[in-house]
Amino acid sequence: MKRFRILIVLIFVLSLAFGSILIAKGSTDFAEAEDADGCTGAIAVGNVSSTTLVGQNWDTGYPWPQVFGLRMTTNEETGIKVIWDARYRKVPRLSSEGVTHTQNARTSPGAFTWKSETGNEKTLYGLDYGHAILGKAHSAKEAIQMAEEIAKEYGVRSGTGGAKMYGDPYEVYLIEGNGPDQYDVMQFENEAVAHANAYLSPKLKPTLESNSSGLARMQSMARLLALRDNTGYQFGSARGNIDTEYFMSLFRYHVWEWEDIARPMNKWEVGMQGDYGNICRWGATSGSTFASFAELPKSNTDMFSIFWTTAGIPHLGPYLPFFIGIPKIPPSFAVGEENQTKVFAELDKVVRFNLNYGAEVELFWQAFDRQTILECKYVKIDAKALIDEGKKDEAGMVLYDYVENRCDQAIKYAQELTKAINEKGLVKINAEIFYDWPEPPADYK
Repeated sequence: MKRFRILIVLIFVLSLAFGSILIAKGSTDFAEAEDADGCTGAIAVGNVSSTTLVGQNWDTGYPWPQVFGLRMTTNEETGIKVIWDARYRKVPRLSSEGVTHTQNARTSPGAFTWKSETGNEKTLYGLDYGHAILGKAHSAKEAIQMAEEIAKEYGVRSGTGGAKMYGDPYEVYLIEGNGPDQYDVMQFENEAVAHANAYLSPKLKPTLESNSSGLARMQSMARLLALRDNTGYQFGSARGNIDTEYFMSLFRYHVWEWEDIARPMNKWEVGMQGDYGNICRWGATSGSTFASFAELPKSNTDMFSIFWTTAGIPHLGPYLPFFIGIPKIPPSFAVGEENQTKVFAELDKVVRFNLNYGAEVELFWQAFDRQTILECKYVKIDAKALIDEGKKDEAGMVLYDYVENRCDQAIKYAQELTKAINEKGLVKINAEIFYDWPEPPADYK
């Protein structure tokens, strides 16, 4: 009987492994999944952090990873440079004015999905309206003024609504809501704030609150932020308040062990779903696609503002620092044929069916990120010396050389980890087929 049970389990796991490849091959519309875009955002601004930090975990109703890609454009009228997560969602993230942008779509099971939704063309979620803001705004205040003008006439987002955050080194604004006149703006200057699929605004909070799928995640994020919110509480380190490394850990937050889950579930449900208060979701029906956040210093924002991003599941990959001062995105992460970010999706696929290696992979990338944070400090010193000499182009190349090298190292390590787990793991996975997305939209003026 024992052998029979083991055989059944192996057949079940192998069928899922094979089934995942069939899903990747046959499904062409990622957005058909329910409960898409269940993102969790976080803000640390003012006296809670040495630099403004604004970011989010990008969640999706589809559990399998995507090929990631970045793009950099320059607005011809303003000269403002913008980094986009271009291949995946075509969303502007960070500008050379030190202004950052995130967005969260409120959804609930059975609600519309990202692609199937209509009526967003002129809302804040429209490509030609809301997405053009970051290339025009010289501050978060200017960005939110543009956003509110659009919201007044067309709304933040059609359907069950959404939220956008605009931040700079001094303040962060949140605009959330539905159609015209159903929105609210909130300002943050000296605090840490969590956001998910639940309204923060007292004005909007009663609206569709029962349909929110993000309350547990928002509460978890708020609790983790509160541990360091200007209290001097040292959570596992001597660094004190909210910093870059802590922000990285926020978006990776999850539990590996079943016993850590408050509500009773079987091991399979917890191991593959893990969606109860976890910031980083890694489930059978939904999961975190990537995490990203902006680090906004008060000086040299046009060079040293950083878009930190993972290229896949946050706890199974590294954060890479894309300085706004670099002249272009390194080919391995840029949109195009040289993009190599599928290696992180391959690693996720292998770990998904060899769960015992998950914690080791996560610890490896945490060490990688700690080294990156330290190295960035020295790279900025070298670049700053060149900037002070009036050699900004040379400074940009110093930043670029480091970013490109770090991207290449991360790709190499991901390949080596995947190979090692595939050789030692119980289930070998051939992860050759991955989603790809078309070129991002034309440059915005």
